[in-house]
Amino acid sequence: MMADFEKINWFQDFPETDGIPFAGYYWGANSSDITLNSFDSDKPLMVSGVVENSQGFVTVSRDNYLNTQYKSPVALTVAGVMRRAAAGGVVNTYAVADFSGAGTNAHGFGIAAAPDGRFLVALQNAGSSSPSYAYASFPESIKVGDFFAFTSFIRQGTITIAIYDTATGKYVSSASAVPGNIAGGDKNILIGCKTDNNNSALSNDIKSLVLINGSLTADQHIAVQKYLLEMA
Repeated sequence: MMADFEKINWFQDFPETDGIPFAGYYWGANSSDITLNSFDSDKPLMVSGVVENSQGFVTVSRDNYLNTQYKSPVALTVAGVMRRAAAGGVVNTYAVADFSGAGTNAHGFGIAAAPDGRFLVALQNAGSSSPSYAYASFPESIKVGDFFAFTSFIRQGTITIAIYDTATGKYVSSASAVPGNIAGGDKNILIGCKTDNNNSALSNDIKSLVLINGSLTADQHIAVQKYLLEMA
């Protein structure tokens, strides 16, 4: 079938943003190629383990994950749609990350489900003793097991995590200051785990993900979150 060879841009009408989208992945049930990067079809995802989207999303974990083949720019916005996990466990379960190392030798960012059920973004700059975290609590409109839209902004000095609230048409967010000087990433951004020291065996269900070089205005965050949630 000719359709088997077509490269579909699932994000043709993606909202205008101040940042530049450079990678976009959609895993709805009608997507026949889970590796497709809609913003650059010549740079597909690499699959480790077993990952498929027959249920209209991918389930990723430390053993079954996706490698974007991209390293993080200094200012990175991550946007996506994933399922809210139940609270539990003793370690963060990373959904998107380039975090590597441990202790004072660790560096990089991670977006994760926290053990207490909140959603977080973490960043540790090289030379810092520990990561900085920003935690967002889920609004009442999003129950455990629901899919939700989020954006996270990693930039010089601050990290932000934001969750779209369908009841208000706005987002709930949290920001945290980060000491040190952020540099461009030196490890590939992974979907499903961090680079090493993956102590959590839990998984994440994700429907879509977009990587953007640069920042978004508050209205642009909402537009992107709403767009992704509606296409999912």
